[in-house]
Amino acid sequence: MNSACADLAFTGLGYPVMELTAAAVVCIVIGIMLRSQSGMRGHRRRSIALLLALCVCVAVDIACPLPATAASADCSDTGVSLTITQSSNVNDMGPGMAMLPIVGVVTNIGSRSIVVQEVVVRVATVSKAPHAPSGSCKPRDYVVESPRMTVAQTLPPRGSMEFRGARIGFSDRIANQDACKGAIVHLAYDLNGT
Repeated sequence: MNSACADLAFTGLGYPVMELTAAAVVCIVIGIMLRSQSGMRGHRRRSIALLLALCVCVAVDIACPLPATAASADCSDTGVSLTITQSSNVNDMGPGMAMLPIVGVVTNIGSRSIVVQEVVVRVATVSKAPHAPSGSCKPRDYVVESPRMTVAQTLPPRGSMEFRGARIGFSDRIANQDACKGAIVHLAYDLNGT
């Protein structure tokens, strides 16, 4: 899901004020030393005025806050605002048996509306049954047909909608799949939306 929180534009001063101030101080000090050696009174007054202006710049620089970015005031999105509950039963699968439909419900537990484009399902892990024959039972022993389920709907806060279209079954493998008898298949869901 896309996050609703975004940084605002850069705030504060965007240029190196301290570096500019230090360079100006060095220039003015050198200028004052050159003018004092020349003995001209009018130039001394200008140099002192420039030095005072520089002191004001240094004071302003110290008083200015550091540059920062800020988040919008209504930003409270934690990235987790939708839940998915599988409502179909995918028990009683076996080699050569018909594929079973995958049906579920998406619920918006957030405080703003979200457009859900699609739900994507996949086999995440498989837990072997304790009494199953020896051997391995892996996600590759199963296949999900049409895993991308288009929803394309706006889900208001506390609203729910059903999704369907994918099917799950055993993959057609030459290897013995007896180790998958009674296994629990754990499905994972991904949401695409805004």
